[in-house]
Amino acid sequence: MAALVKETTPLVEQEISSPLLVHQIASGPYKSTLRVLVLTACVGVFIGIFAGLLTTEIRLTIPYSKIPPGMHLEAVLHLEILHGHIITVLAILPITMAGMLTFARMAGGSEIASKFLPRFAMLYLIGAWLSMAIMATRAFQVAYLAKNGATDFDAIDEKVLFSAPLRTFVYICAHIPLTGGLVSFVVLVAASLWTPKQSSLESVGLR
Repeated sequence: MAALVKETTPLVEQEISSPLLVHQIASGPYKSTLRVLVLTACVGVFIGIFAGLLTTEIRLTIPYSKIPPGMHLEAVLHLEILHGHIITVLAILPITMAGMLTFARMAGGSEIASKFLPRFAMLYLIGAWLSMAIMATRAFQVAYLAKNGATDFDAIDEKVLFSAPLRTFVYICAHIPLTGGLVSFVVLVAASLWTPKQSSLESVGLR
C-alpha cells in the first residue's frame, strides 16, 4: 500500500500542476469568469460581515419597551436574516460555481462554449446583486417604519418599495436572472461532464 501511494502521488501532483491544465482553466472565458466569481465571493464576504454588524446595531435601537415582543420580531426579522442571505448568495454560491467550473475541467469535462459561460455567470451575478439590494431595502424600511411608531404590519408591507405592484415587478426582474443564470450555469457544467475530452493525465502522456 505504501508503495502504491508513493507511485500514484506524483501523478496526481503532475495532473493538478500540468501546464496544459493550467492553461485550459486560466485562459480566455474561463479565466475571466473565474476572476469575476472569486472577486464577487470576496466582496460578498465583507459585505455580509458588515451587514451583520450594521443590522445588529440597528436592532439594538429598537427596544422591547417601545415594541412588544411579537411585533418586535416582525420588525427585525428581515434584518436578522439579511447577512446570512448576502453571504450565501454573494459569497458561497459564486465560489461554489467557480469550484464546479474548475473541478469539471480537472475531471476531464469538455470545454464549455465561450459565448455561454460568462453570460450565464453574469446573468446570475446581476440577479444576485439586485436581489440582495431589494432584500436590504425591505429590511431597513420595515425596521425604520416600526421604530418610528408604525404598528400595522399590513400597512408597512404595502409601503415596502413604495407599492405592492412595484415590489412584485422588481422581485421578478431580480429573481428571473438569478435563477435562470444559476440553473443554466449548472446545466452547462453538468453537460460538459457527459461529453468528456482527453484528461490532462492522458494529454501529457501519463496514462
